[in-house]
Amino acid sequence: MDDKTITVIPRKITSKEDQTKFQGHENNIFDKPDMKQAIFNEMRPAKVFKKGKDFELKGMHFKSLLKEDAQDSAPWGYIENDKTLAFTHKEMRWDDGTVIKTGVNFSKGVTEKQAIRYKDALSPGIDIKIVQDNYKFQKIVEISSLESLGKIPDGAEYLEIDFVISGDFNLPDGDITARIPFGENSFVQPIRAWDKSEFENQEDEIKSGAVGSINGNVITKKIPVEWLKQAVYPVMTDISITYGSENVFNSENTYYVSATALDSTHFVVAYQDFGDTEYGICRVGTVSGTTITYGDENIFHSNDTRDISVTTIDSTHFLVAYSAVGGEYGAGAVRIGVTDGSTTISSYGTIKIFEVDSSQNISIALLDSTHFVVGYSNYEDSKQGFCVVGVFSGSTISSYGAINKFNAAETRFISVSVFDSTHFVVAYQDDGGADRGAARVGVVSGTTISEYGTEKLINFSKAYHITVANLDSTHFIIAYKYFSTTYHSACVIGSISDTTISWGTENIFLDDEASSISVSILDSEHFVVSYNDTINLYAIIGVISGTTISEYGNAAIFNLGSTSYTKVVTLDQLHFAIAYNDLGNGGYGTAIIGEIPSYGWSGIINGVSAPAKINGIAVENIAKVNGIE
Repeated sequence: MDDKTITVIPRKITSKEDQTKFQGHENNIFDKPDMKQAIFNEMRPAKVFKKGKDFELKGMHFKSLLKEDAQDSAPWGYIENDKTLAFTHKEMRWDDGTVIKTGVNFSKGVTEKQAIRYKDALSPGIDIKIVQDNYKFQKIVEISSLESLGKIPDGAEYLEIDFVISGDFNLPDGDITARIPFGENSFVQPIRAWDKSEFENQEDEIKSGAVGSINGNVITKKIPVEWLKQAVYPVMTDISITYGSENVFNSENTYYVSATALDSTHFVVAYQDFGDTEYGICRVGTVSGTTITYGDENIFHSNDTRDISVTTIDSTHFLVAYSAVGGEYGAGAVRIGVTDGSTTISSYGTIKIFEVDSSQNISIALLDSTHFVVGYSNYEDSKQGFCVVGVFSGSTISSYGAINKFNAAETRFISVSVFDSTHFVVAYQDDGGADRGAARVGVVSGTTISEYGTEKLINFSKAYHITVANLDSTHFIIAYKYFSTTYHSACVIGSISDTTISWGTENIFLDDEASSISVSILDSEHFVVSYNDTINLYAIIGVISGTTISEYGNAAIFNLGSTSYTKVVTLDQLHFAIAYNDLGNGGYGTAIIGEIPSYGWSGIINGVSAPAKINGIAVENIAKVNGIE
């Protein structure tokens, strides 16, 4: 093909179905519809399809083949690279030997969102449900009431549920105390059980104590009777298989999670190990494809540690800010962590206190190679909002400038982001402004915050879970939840001129209540928001056009269960990491990798590799090259 005589036919979009097509070819001549839509389709949740009489759930990396009836042979199968791990129910009983159900009832699968339910498969009121997203397969036994289990024998301590496993994979015998790898990139996770309880404080949650084991070709779940008696029904217990990237970094209750990317394959996660010591800990995560491995834990504060925020200095140094123990909340402090360029945190610099009073809602951001800014609320000064600049060299923080108040009222959900070495934005909830979301620009001169611009309200509603990220030297994006008659969750782009903020048009990404919201910039035209909708962990891609958020993709589920303390960080323009507390898995600290297909062309046109335009036409608007689709 003569690449100097290319004829390009502009694409005409005729339907929504037409927009969602995407074909790529290895050579230089290929169809190229709207890439943004293609990106969103790749991020979409798994879909349910019919395959003859049976069901197929397709995700990005694996699929499930589910038989029409629960009584069919090997009815529930997980498939990776055409190899299957299948499950068949064997028996449900009490641990004294009293049998509740052998085998299964006749039960045809019924389609639900991303799931197939086999109603009353084990007994009236005891269903089996298969749920899948792009990263997890769950085979859930759902018990609608304690009465569904029948009379509990005297002396019974556990409900036991057996499933026979078959297919192409062999799993080792023994207790399931950690994830079990199989195939190329799949893992069986520890057994869980949970109910419909809701707790204002996570530490009040009553853990189920469910355990699991493998013996021969049988997986056995064991759920304590005492927990079943006090649970809020329905109760669920699962066998979960995750693909690749969901990796536990702390197998205890994990609070105040923060994360920052060191480079495209390494990130630091910082957290409070609430389930053990309540110490402040950091670890380095190394990313290979969609899999994360972690270096050793390294304690940065050997006491109760809260309100943690971490940010990158360079590929081997990071800043961690936190509330050190002391009263209900502790003094505000910062340390510099040093890595070996791989998985090891080799040392920390000396602790440097920036606020002797109790500090909350801490957020830290890097101004330049020797300065950073911290935003926080002072618990002992009416919880007002303050910022302060710190000075460092190597791993030593030498001093702080004068503390400067940015909000003379109780201040929550503080988030700081930097434009350049002398300007930053602080976003927050202003209790003095009826809990409305607001932002101000701060100006830095040396180590002094010389002034703040006028407070700019995000909207005129109560705002929560506010998080900010800068786009460039004059633009930033804020994600938040707000209440106006009902709850909504949205993003908006802010522009600055000197110290004045103006807003673009607000764009709602969830017409409902989201929590634990986090936002990160992928490139100049795309960003990612992670959030929990009180049921599952999601990520969604937004598209930027000037000061407008022009559209969102379909939200993708990254964890089937409630999460908190969520933080999303960009690794490169096609990959991001989400760190969080997995409430559905014992509150364990967990991270997962998100991946997005490439935006560009893979071929060479007119001598240019992956061009943005061909003959002056943007590639996303091209239908044919040299007459070939």
